[in-house]
Amino acid sequence: MNCLYHHDAICRFIIIIAAAECLFPCTNLEDTRPLIITHNGASGVFPGSTDLAYQQAIKDAADIIDCTVQMSKDGTAFCKHSADISSSTTASVAFASKASTVHEIQNKSGIFSFDLSWSEIATLKPSIISPFAQAGMLRNPAAKNAGKLMTLPEFLDLAKASNITGILIEIEHASYLAKRGIGVVEAVSSALTKAGYDKETKQQVFIQSDDSSVLAAFKKFARFRRVLNIEAKISGASKPSVDDIKKYADTVRVNRNSVAQINGYFLTHFTDTVSSLQDANITVFVGVLKNEFMNLGFDYFADPTVEIATYTLAVLADGLVTDNPATAASYFSEYLIA
Repeated sequence: MNCLYHHDAICRFIIIIAAAECLFPCTNLEDTRPLIITHNGASGVFPGSTDLAYQQAIKDAADIIDCTVQMSKDGTAFCKHSADISSSTTASVAFASKASTVHEIQNKSGIFSFDLSWSEIATLKPSIISPFAQAGMLRNPAAKNAGKLMTLPEFLDLAKASNITGILIEIEHASYLAKRGIGVVEAVSSALTKAGYDKETKQQVFIQSDDSSVLAAFKKFARFRRVLNIEAKISGASKPSVDDIKKYADTVRVNRNSVAQINGYFLTHFTDTVSSLQDANITVFVGVLKNEFMNLGFDYFADPTVEIATYTLAVLADGLVTDNPATAASYFSEYLIA
């Protein structure tokens, strides 16, 4: 029995363990393995969305590097994981007086990029984000404030000069920014066109958003793939939902808990999320993967490559979104023999 073509839970666990330890001859999946998609570049090594994080991601053999676009108040588009830059830069020290609460963005106070000019933002140092800092797990303290922030054009220039498969541009809070007179969709469209990505044939462009109107705005770019970001936990996709998604997206990005559900740190079952979307010819990206053992269910044996094996061989995801592209690349090069 070939476990790759059966979906019962026992067989899936056999796949996971065997893939992790390479107890059976490795399967040639090099041409069909998931894409390695960065989450703010190699943000497990350097401060996210910085030149060093992106350079490291390219060096680590990421397929797709990402830029979540934020806007300054004077209309400069740059890469940062959140409009609130208080924790990912030194803004909380330099611009403490700019702190405010914007309920359309988040319920807590923050220092927002759209309240600062680009010349002000450019003076800041980036800060590495350690998701499990409260447990004493700090990421690369030596690089705590390393690198520099990148404008969207700088990011596109870096991507163009590399041999990556493509780029993913995420757009957030477009409707709120529009109320403030800041056009993020227009800024992204203009930057991509000026960089020649509207005619690009070597690198794929993915536009990601949780806003269907944003995705619809990029329909005019025939070469671009449109990714619907679903943050809510789901366990499958009904036909009406799938039909609605296909009106404005050909790809969906879901969280890990929408794919492999965990109860009390133990994996309980796999959902139908990926299969139900793929059956409708919708590409599925899963994330965010992290190396820290606290991010992993006990069934993964504190080994991030076992989780990668799960999403590759059992779930059959089309793309893996990760803070640590080197980990995924190492797994694929070692176990998926071409």
